[in-house]
Amino acid sequence: MRPSLSARADGVRPVLFGGLLSDEVTGQVVAWVAAGGPGGVAVPAELASNVLDPAKREDEDLDAEPAS
Repeated sequence: MRPSLSARADGVRPVLFGGLLSDEVTGQVVAWVAAGGPGGVAVPAELASNVLDPAKREDEDLDAEPAS
């Protein structure tokens, strides 16, 4: 489910998740989206460790040692 166009206009950004390979975590994401998801309710604490930060990932990639 994507944020509505009006939510995007209000500055609501998509939330990217990783580590969704278990039914439990996937169910938590589904429940969060059903409760309002991005722009409606905050990401629950139990999902916080699954949120990906693309900007941080790019920084980590820049710091990585080059492959030999």
